[in-house]
Amino acid sequence: MADQVQRLVFLLKKFQTGHKFTTTEVYDLICKEFGEHSLRTVQRDMLLLKDSEPALTSIKIGKENFWFIPKDIRNTDALMRINSNEMLSFYILKAHLKTFTGTVIEDDVIRLADKIEKYAPDDVYPPDSIFWDQNIGYFDYSHYDSYIQDIIKAITETRWIAIDYNTSNKGVANRIIVCLRCLFTYSGALYTVGYVPKHDVHIALAVHNIDSIEFMEDYQTALPPFDFKDWTKNRFGVFYGDIRKVVLSIKKEYKHYFTNRRWHQSQTTTEEKDGTLTIEMKVPIGPDFISWIMGWGSAIVVKKPMDLAKQLIKNHEDAIANYDIDKISDRIHGGAE
Repeated sequence: MADQVQRLVFLLKKFQTGHKFTTTEVYDLICKEFGEHSLRTVQRDMLLLKDSEPALTSIKIGKENFWFIPKDIRNTDALMRINSNEMLSFYILKAHLKTFTGTVIEDDVIRLADKIEKYAPDDVYPPDSIFWDQNIGYFDYSHYDSYIQDIIKAITETRWIAIDYNTSNKGVANRIIVCLRCLFTYSGALYTVGYVPKHDVHIALAVHNIDSIEFMEDYQTALPPFDFKDWTKNRFGVFYGDIRKVVLSIKKEYKHYFTNRRWHQSQTTTEEKDGTLTIEMKVPIGPDFISWIMGWGSAIVVKKPMDLAKQLIKNHEDAIANYDIDKISDRIHGGAE
């Protein structure tokens, strides 16, 4: 919903400045600004925008609809009428914008927030609530302003860049030529998706692992289409791998934590006669997925695949090996803290 609100605000701004567009031209604008979308999605956006902003006018010329806001109405204070879900999205967007206070894009963010204020006055979604769960451990990006500024420039201008990327497991920086497509957050960290022509693949890059950015003025190569939703369907978090069918059993005393919650696009949930839940999904079995299961402790029982169950057993055994069980037992029975 937040994505749709951003598209609607973007289009409304275009129309309020006097632009006239055909539906095809609107489609091209959306794809250029927000990445690939279906024509049907853009058509739905235009119908919603028309319902929300009655001043938006369409005239059919030939086979095309031309959209515009008449000049005598553009300068009035007429505002979009939006439904409750869209209003909530505005408030959430405002809260996210406030988290950029003190960064290099603060002035631009303030201007955007002032415009959104017309549609969602006052605050109902506190910015602090975005970082309410401190258990994840959020990265401090206060020293990454120059990198973030270059990343935004590279995405919005579709520029090829060379980066020195420091992978923590190797401890060395690798030189990568890449075209960045978008930013996203995961587990308290900021990531960007980049297309690597050498391997013809889109990969996730942690912003805090980028050591340097150099714009490649003379580099040119074909850039394939990219859709973030399609890209994420083969992931659980940021890691990629072979897709496996996973079957999980949720004990009935924990099922209220899982009922009506979606953890992955491929997920299906079935309530069994004994009160347990069965969750099936097709995901890569990577570190983030394994950590997610281990985080639920005794709530989840892995039914399939068995090699995942064996990996979890090994991980638990390795964790137990970090402790001297005999000493801990003696301390407990001896009453020591």
